[in-house]
Amino acid sequence: MSSKALSSYPLTPTQQGMLFHHLTAPGSGVDIEQIVCSVDEAVDASRLQQAWSVVLARHAALRTRFRWEDVEEPVQQVDGEVYLSLRTEDWRQRPEAAQSAALQALLDEERSRGFDLRQAPCMRVAAIRTGEARWEMIWNFHHIICDGRSFPLVLGEVFDCYDALGRGEAFERPVPPEFGEHARHVSAPPSEAAAQFWRERLAGFG
Repeated sequence: MSSKALSSYPLTPTQQGMLFHHLTAPGSGVDIEQIVCSVDEAVDASRLQQAWSVVLARHAALRTRFRWEDVEEPVQQVDGEVYLSLRTEDWRQRPEAAQSAALQALLDEERSRGFDLRQAPCMRVAAIRTGEARWEMIWNFHHIICDGRSFPLVLGEVFDCYDALGRGEAFERPVPPEFGEHARHVSAPPSEAAAQFWRERLAGFG
């Protein structure tokens, strides 16, 4: 469920390539990222969902949807609020081999399901209980909203927020940079000074 967009800005060149792959190879699972975190302690699923909600509220990129129909150029739009449903399952009664098979089946299912990039959030989270004090958290997301440098920071915030909520404390961190500023910068045409610089440096090539 998405709310009215708060802001809109262009896609970066990398995001444009990912959107192209998404549209030309639907259902292929291309650019679907899957992070599996093993947690060797009891997990409060409701608190985990709350932690994810806090982190989504902090990061506009995680509340982003994409529009490419009826517009001259594709844009990404940030929703004010999004709802993230936490899928929970209990596999404690299954043998270890059956758990491994079920986990792989779940990952395959999520990859095949993919995402409708027109709806935010372009991510899903599952928490699977595999033992009395062991859980697997699976974070599925489309690469277009989060890259390899960013996802460890997001996970770190989720777990830190989870711990803070358990202590009855507010989760406080500096406000993260606005991704929209970066997207606008890299999507803007080069200045005349920059273009002249590269014309001089590349003179004689090509």
